[in-house]
Amino acid sequence: ALVTGTVHSDSNATVTNTARAIKWSFSDLDPGTFDFNSSTPTRLKIKSGGNYFFAFTGPIVEQTKTSSNRSQVEFVIRKNGTAVPEASTRCTYVRHDSGHTEASGHLHLLIPNLSTNDYFEVFAKNIDNHANTVRLGTCRLFSEKIASSRPIFSATAVRTVAGTNLNPANASPLQWDNDVSNTGFTHSDSSNSQNVTLNSAGKYLVYVNLPLQSAGQRVSPQMMVKLGGNEVTGGVATQGYLRNQNGINKSSLHWVGMVSSGSSNQVLTVEVKKRSTVGTNTTVPSGEKGSIFIEKLANTNNLFSATATQTTASNANNWNTAGEVKWSTQETIDSSKFTHSTSSNPNQIEVDADGDYLLLYNDELNATGTRVNPQMSVNVNGNPVPGALVSSHYIRNDAHYHSSGALVVLFNVFPANDLIS
Repeated sequence: ALVTGTVHSDSNATVTNTARAIKWSFSDLDPGTFDFNSSTPTRLKIKSGGNYFFAFTGPIVEQTKTSSNRSQVEFVIRKNGTAVPEASTRCTYVRHDSGHTEASGHLHLLIPNLSTNDYFEVFAKNIDNHANTVRLGTCRLFSEKIASSRPIFSATAVRTVAGTNLNPANASPLQWDNDVSNTGFTHSDSSNSQNVTLNSAGKYLVYVNLPLQSAGQRVSPQMMVKLGGNEVTGGVATQGYLRNQNGINKSSLHWVGMVSSGSSNQVLTVEVKKRSTVGTNTTVPSGEKGSIFIEKLANTNNLFSATATQTTASNANNWNTAGEVKWSTQETIDSSKFTHSTSSNPNQIEVDADGDYLLLYNDELNATGTRVNPQMSVNVNGNPVPGALVSSHYIRNDAHYHSSGALVVLFNVFPANDLIS
């Protein structure tokens, strides 16, 4: 199911200090699995029990500025009216200064053991204390029922091996409390719970979320995804900036990507450590949890993956000027479904077959400029897809020099030969 919307339940786009559900104005769903009724336009209902994957993107844009203060928004998924402990995103800091007027929230997780007629809503509210306002952009919520035959692992976390501080000077891996695991994974909640063993070689989709809270000024923890003790390509998340001004003391880290295991029984871990120069203690907010969801792909059919370090801008290394990402290194390509060249128009991926496609994107950027915030958007034939963007790259350049993005987008039934960039 895919639903999108631009306003809250009261048809107003401005985010306020009161949590309100997003009102969905567009829906495209499998009627045997999901139900959406325009009489309850904030709800997506489950018609068949099981384990469900959810991916949410929530762009926000400056609405009014009355002073040089800061905004931040939290998005929380609620099940049957109650917040899901591991389903929040707050990587949405807006400075309202130096041209920094946009941000976005992102969330990607498995919610297990759902029952028929469970319903889900996404609530948004300010977590700051001043008069500047922001409004919703095009918000997107995607959900999919995970068939029991698909090899998956899901778990939650509130601490690392070293303790509850998520901003330590020395990296420490998150300890996982497993809630779903079928064939394909080995894990123990009681012994070395930081380790998730991938039982066989193959391609794995990985999604990690970590809510943060701190009293520190400009705290910015880093999260690293490692396989066999080595950081995977692009395996860093740093968008959890905590300014601790204007009532803002929470944020979040998010990472999505594909992990390739070249041999059996490799161990996957997720470590955290401080990335800014500020070492103030940082924890998971009370009553909340971090999460990880892993799925092993059956094969490489219908798969394209690539990496990049440059764009088409005149200064190809500057990701803060207009350009398109040049996918210069192919990892996997199903040539019956995709056409791509690493040398000729490497920024374009041609989709050669109709169908539904799930896009995962991640990056990590660094800068020495003040209040830098590049925005990445997904284009089809040169046109931006509404809501398919990430604006969580704020870099203060004062004890804080890095940030990152994570995005999951469903594309519905492409016409053949569309160009994605």
